[in-house]
Amino acid sequence: MKKSLLLLSLLATSVQAASFNCELAATPTEKMICANPSLSTMDEVIHQLYTSALKTPGNDTLKTEQRSWLKFRDNSCDDRAGCETVFQDRINRLLIKVSQENIAHLSQGMALPDESALDQTSADAAKNIAAEVYQPWLRKEVNHAKNPTVPIATSVNHEIYIYYKYYNDSKGGYELRENKPLTHEDRFIASNVSGDIYVKNDLLYFYTNFSDDMVMEHSHVIGAYEEPQVGKYIALKDYYELSFRTNQESSSSALSEDQKKLALLTNDLLPSKEITKYSYDSKVEALFQKAKSFAESHPFTEKNNIAVFDSETNRIKLMPNIMKDKPILEWAIYNMVWSEDNQSIYFDNYAMQMACIWKYDIHGDVVHKIVPEHEAINPFPFTYQGQEFIVYILSGYNPGNRLMIAMKP
Repeated sequence: MKKSLLLLSLLATSVQAASFNCELAATPTEKMICANPSLSTMDEVIHQLYTSALKTPGNDTLKTEQRSWLKFRDNSCDDRAGCETVFQDRINRLLIKVSQENIAHLSQGMALPDESALDQTSADAAKNIAAEVYQPWLRKEVNHAKNPTVPIATSVNHEIYIYYKYYNDSKGGYELRENKPLTHEDRFIASNVSGDIYVKNDLLYFYTNFSDDMVMEHSHVIGAYEEPQVGKYIALKDYYELSFRTNQESSSSALSEDQKKLALLTNDLLPSKEITKYSYDSKVEALFQKAKSFAESHPFTEKNNIAVFDSETNRIKLMPNIMKDKPILEWAIYNMVWSEDNQSIYFDNYAMQMACIWKYDIHGDVVHKIVPEHEAINPFPFTYQGQEFIVYILSGYNPGNRLMIAMKP
């Protein structure tokens, strides 16, 4: 399924242009490719995949393999239908090679946490929970990141893109940057960025020029080396609705990607909590009021936990209390964010005995600590070729914030 989606994405972003100059087409196969839109597009996709595969380690024989395939192509393309079959087979083989090599390349340098290297707070926190709860992920620092904050990540075609902001002291404002962990590229996108950044339909959106009631929306085509497009002014109230659904710094709630589930803190649903307007977002506000009504008829007493209200079942599910009967100083949940499949919630917390990034698998009803450092914050999950990842921040003063990526073992 992931391979099919990747192929569709490549086809959608390719234009009718072969990988070579059609004015110089000499062989019957080259002329057939140039004369047929589908073959021309498939030829360009093959070229993109081949170029990407060349960038990854361990592909020393790929050039020889490609030359052999080109000879096979020229001998096998008797007509359009036959040529399409040959091209499709090559695309499938390159898709497998690219995805496997990219994941292998991405995992290079990743390691499980070194228990002896953890500070005392993080080490004690890891020991304070059951072994089945502490399930750390492989991780490593992403190269060339500049003191980042609140990252988001996505995959487009066969590449991974991480976007983050950092404060540029010399310019007195936040700068938006793009990091590609597969190729170790890190580049400037825009300056004077305010508020949230988010991705939708392979476009990156960000905002500038806040006023009392308006903001300027900008968009950037992910993967394109082009200047971002200046969008339109939108009302501040409309921005707030977008902000709630994309903000990774929200400490109290998160709306699922399908907008059917609302994760929030149990504290907000306790009988003692005064009912006030919960969010600028009308959809979220409606779900919260339904959750509040359900909690009133099915009261609970758990504090500092996650409650998930499902609008389809009209019920609340509480995250398992993994610290039940354990003395803790504090268990404060922050930065909740949903997985792409709406089945898991990632979050960080502040607690002297509990640090620090966690995954709540709602379907399996289990909670795992996946990053042990208490400085780890702002998790953002993404999936690449069926493999689970998160990008997050390891906060600190010396050195400063570091951009990290972790992979489920």
